[in-house]
Amino acid sequence: MTIEKGKIDGPDAHASSASAPALWPATIDRPRADICIVGLGPGPLEAMTLAAWRALTTAPRLVLRTARHPCVAALPEPVTYTTFDALYEQHATFAAVYAEITQQVVALGQAGADQEAGGVVYAVPGHPWVGEATTPLILDAAAATGLSTAVVDGLSFVEPCFAAVGVDL
Repeated sequence: MTIEKGKIDGPDAHASSASAPALWPATIDRPRADICIVGLGPGPLEAMTLAAWRALTTAPRLVLRTARHPCVAALPEPVTYTTFDALYEQHATFAAVYAEITQQVVALGQAGADQEAGGVVYAVPGHPWVGEATTPLILDAAAATGLSTAVVDGLSFVEPCFAAVGVDL
């Protein structure tokens, strides 16, 4: 493989069109699952993974735990989403909010289970497995109802914190 400024050639290069050189692999797709949980990363768009971006921008139905995240404003115009922000005002405890989020995400997964495009993409700040209470709740409920699931990693808040203080683990 050879790499020149703005151009990649070789057996591993994937061009999205004949005239445009590939700068990212064209083979990264959103996992096809009834429920796909995606990590938005810790904040700036530059910290979002390519896999997360692809999942968000190709979602048949996109639901955000919260729209209060810097990456949300960077989503391109055709991407539409709903959020669970209102639930935080409707319920007295986080446990009640997370229980309702779980119920709604599973219902959306069930509604889209028979569709070719897949079910629902549910996006959370950071990494889905770092400090995110809804991930295990949703995965357990999905398994109990026979829904397929996928998790798309994102950077957590941990990596930038360690970098900021110069810690190498």
